[in-house]
Amino acid sequence: MSFNHNIPLSIKGFELREITNNAIFDLFEIYSDKEILRYTDSELHKTLDDTHKFIAKIEEKQVLKLCMYIGIFSKTENKLIGTLAIYDINYKHSFASIACVLNKKYWRKGIMTSGIQALIDYSFTTLNLNRLEAQVFEFHTASIALFRKLKFTEEGILRKNFLIEGKFENSIMFSMLNVGNL
Repeated sequence: MSFNHNIPLSIKGFELREITNNAIFDLFEIYSDKEILRYTDSELHKTLDDTHKFIAKIEEKQVLKLCMYIGIFSKTENKLIGTLAIYDINYKHSFASIACVLNKKYWRKGIMTSGIQALIDYSFTTLNLNRLEAQVFEFHTASIALFRKLKFTEEGILRKNFLIEGKFENSIMFSMLNVGNL
């Protein structure tokens, strides 16, 4: 099975496509911004070398079909503005986790709602997964609202499961089932 990195996105002016080294400066801009990564468990990139290593790592995992990272690109600027990921894909039990990161210049414009919806559609129709999971830090109100808006089920609190800024924090487990598999 190969991944199709050109998944349709329903917001005019934006598209989803493969992340390559051509977008390294845009990716570095996102992953070197502490405010953007504050509610993620992504490593802060301090140098472009960190970003090169990140791209190499995701390419390696994609070859093994363990994850899929795709970029959200602005067509007008020809710029990478965010990433979407399906990761920890478990083919035996037919589930995966999803994650998203967006350049703060594009927050609250509906881009991530459409991006995650495209990821859901791809996961359930093309990959034929049964379940998607998303862990959201309990104080990340924007992501909580996003997953609620997308009709994910809030399953519960995972207590003190992530280390953020030197302190263990709770996260909320959200999930969505493929209704076609019920």
